[in-house]
Amino acid sequence: MNIAYLIGNLGNDPEVRYLPDGTPSITFNLATTERWKGQNGEAKTKTTWHRCVRIGKGSEKLAEYLHKGSKIAIVGKIENRSWEKDGEKHNITEIRFRELEFLDKKQNNGQQGEPGPDYGAEPVDPLDDDVPF
Repeated sequence: MNIAYLIGNLGNDPEVRYLPDGTPSITFNLATTERWKGQNGEAKTKTTWHRCVRIGKGSEKLAEYLHKGSKIAIVGKIENRSWEKDGEKHNITEIRFRELEFLDKKQNNGQQGEPGPDYGAEPVDPLDDDVPF
């Protein structure tokens, strides 16, 4: 089974492109961060970057709400692609997501409010970064 479940922050504003048939797609980089304590008790951090893609309806609308730094949860699959350009072979690994949930809270006069809009996502149970295990 090929399922990717990621929670992280956008590293850039999303890019909307159109396939030759006019179908929209959205692409962005998502940073996921692991935190733990080392053997000496020092805090350690590791950030991994994921290229995320969605093709089809809703891509343009998502781009209106996603911005660099947005915290989101996505569910999709890992996909490897390769192509040749100028005689050189290129490979890329992407997360082709089908569900997305906004985890940022809207700000209303400095007060925390409801989560942002939800496009094509089923409820996601975000993990707390401060879980002690």
